[in-house]
Amino acid sequence: MELSVVVSTLNDRERLLSCLDALTERTPSSTEVIVVNGPSSDGTTGVVRDRDDVDVLVEISERNSSVSRNAGLELATGDVVAFLDGEYAVDHSWYPAIAESITGATNVVTGPVTGGPARGDRQSPQQVAGRSVTHFHGGNVAFERSVLEALNGFDEYLVEASERDCAHRMAGLEYEVSWDAAMAVRREIGTDGGEPIDVRRSASELRSDG
Repeated sequence: MELSVVVSTLNDRERLLSCLDALTERTPSSTEVIVVNGPSSDGTTGVVRDRDDVDVLVEISERNSSVSRNAGLELATGDVVAFLDGEYAVDHSWYPAIAESITGATNVVTGPVTGGPARGDRQSPQQVAGRSVTHFHGGNVAFERSVLEALNGFDEYLVEASERDCAHRMAGLEYEVSWDAAMAVRREIGTDGGEPIDVRRSASELRSDG
């Protein structure tokens, strides 16, 4: 598996640095890291340019997560592309969970996000108009490249509903989406760069909740 990780960030430099540190520590050196920044005004550009673990830095002018993800996708070279919000750090089990799921029968895999706002149930498929739809968190999801090519990326006109739209389109194309508690990410530090703001929970604990 050749993995590209598209990290989207906006005026969140300190958490972005924690995110990048975790990716460097917890994924293989072959992982391609693409940071899509913008339009940040907190010095993000400078600190990213100073790092040698970021392969590509993309600057955009729109505050739109779908635009950010599509901009990263255009430059990603991996056969698997993961999207990660820069406020989150991956757990040690994150990469193995992607590798295990994608090499199996799964086309798309997502997992738990802790320390951020609740985003509803991402574990259970829902029946919508007679079709099974599995929603996902756009800040922690990995796709086979062929799926993204079939979808033509994220709909940039649907600022708030792009993830749900993508999930429905995937269901229409009969792609399988799985939820894996081991593909976990969490918010490491507060907005002031201080103490962790969430209680850390292991993948086994998350599985028991499910």
